[in-house]
Amino acid sequence: MSGENTPDNTDYDSDNSAISESEIINEMTINEIKKENKEKKNKMKEYKVIKSSDPNIEIELKRRHTKKPKKKIIIYKEDLESSEEEVEIVYKNKTAGRPKTNKIIKYKNDKNEDVDDRLNADKVEIDLTHTKELNAKQLKLLKLQEKLTELEVISGKKLRGTKKGEVDRRQTTKRTQKQIEATERLVLSNKLKRNQKLKDKTMEAVEQTIKTLSQKAQETKQQAPAPAPAPITYNPLLDPDL
Repeated sequence: MSGENTPDNTDYDSDNSAISESEIINEMTINEIKKENKEKKNKMKEYKVIKSSDPNIEIELKRRHTKKPKKKIIIYKEDLESSEEEVEIVYKNKTAGRPKTNKIIKYKNDKNEDVDDRLNADKVEIDLTHTKELNAKQLKLLKLQEKLTELEVISGKKLRGTKKGEVDRRQTTKRTQKQIEATERLVLSNKLKRNQKLKDKTMEAVEQTIKTLSQKAQETKQQAPAPAPAPITYNPLLDPDL
């Protein structure tokens, strides 16, 4: 019975053959899908090439890496084990803005103290000890100082420079007639205000002195002793009995 091909055995064999064929088909489809995915990935990795007007030159387009690399702090284990003292990790932030540079031009007063404004300074010092090479901005400042000194000698008054490295035109340009009239009106009004303030102060001072003198007079009057009665003298001519 075992060697005979029964209908049940034939069905079993046909089932096995069918399963094996379906498995093979599935494996083939999976391999094809994987192959397609790999090809797609390779295509994505390939960079796009654009032809230019020159046949010998080809333009290749690439993507920038926007992700910044992570910063790593390395501490060796041997250093931690060898040192008996506690290790302190200090986090320092970078200061915002540009690094400060030493000033080549310094304004100073009579006491040799630094002053910010040129108009308040009594002398100008140029210090080039800490600079090896002068940049364009520093050269412009030196030329400005030279020009200011020349104009100060001519005009006879102190002049100021601007941040742009130019002479302040408010001190050098000629004033218009309207500006002159406005300053005259301002000077006159200030003079009248000062005179009125002086009058008010003098009136207050006079009133205060009168008040203090009257108070002192009253105090002295109250403190003074009462006058003694006059002594009675005998006059025989006025005696009616005689």
